[in-house]
Amino acid sequence: MRKFDMHATTPVNVKQLKSELMNHPDKHFVDYLCNGLQYGFDTMVKYDNIKTMECRNNLSARSQKDTVSDLINKELCNGFVYGPFEKLPFDDYRVSPLGVAEGKYSFKKRLILDLSAPHNDTNVSINDLIDKDLCSMTYVKIDDAIRLITKYGKGTKLCKFDTFTTY
Repeated sequence: MRKFDMHATTPVNVKQLKSELMNHPDKHFVDYLCNGLQYGFDTMVKYDNIKTMECRNNLSARSQKDTVSDLINKELCNGFVYGPFEKLPFDDYRVSPLGVAEGKYSFKKRLILDLSAPHNDTNVSINDLIDKDLCSMTYVKIDDAIRLITKYGKGTKLCKFDTFTTY
């Protein structure tokens, strides 16, 4: 791999967060979180000699080229992606297809990176290379909030947040 200078981009004030979490009981978690925000998180993709592959974009992206260009430019301006490159900085790489999805209620368009591609193919996808036991995602449900309020009692303060640039 050629030298590629990357840094993480985050709206989070990591120094302030570290200070706020100074008395947190799980120091390992705090270090993991703050280092990940500052330097980037491990993608948890484990591979040995997967072949370089470039997948074709999904129809939703191919039919909305201007939208895709605008959305990619926003990602570049926010520092969330790097490129374009005159010479690729990686010896082995995978280009997963892009798609465009529209918000159910907002109708706002967003990019989708199809990490399950290639479909119906002998080649493995990026998602196939991620350990599901280490990297599973669950959504918070109202029952989770009820359980916490029941556990900690009246006056319990709960907080839920989402970042619109994540999904």
